[in-house]
Amino acid sequence: MVYAGFMRRALALVFDWVIVGVLIALAYQFALPPLLAQFKIRALNDQALFAAGFGIYWLYHAVLTCVSRQATVGKIIMGLWVFDMQGQRIGLLRALWRELIKPLLLPFAFILWFTARKQTLHDLLAGTVVLFDR
Repeated sequence: MVYAGFMRRALALVFDWVIVGVLIALAYQFALPPLLAQFKIRALNDQALFAAGFGIYWLYHAVLTCVSRQATVGKIIMGLWVFDMQGQRIGLLRALWRELIKPLLLPFAFILWFTARKQTLHDLLAGTVVLFDR
């Protein structure tokens, strides 16, 4: 295994955005109307819909990163794995932290070009590395 580079990680993220977008669309179309009717809510504002969408995004990434395959579907497609600094699977709390700060620090992803292990800023703060299985 080698450290994953920028393009491979970026393509994995694009795949994941498409998958999460489909999940959000399905939830909005099929799960939201019955829930709103059950709780007698007429409509949700934009902030509530954004929060729900971010929650789906956050849980998708965090849960799939800490289960046995250690990768989201996009990362699996690109042959990537997420490990802690000792080469072990990361736990749920670390995965939640990593995925919470990732959208905020994504503009600084270029930092991976300057680190020995090709870590982004959110990887450095979470103590994780992303490896590519050749």
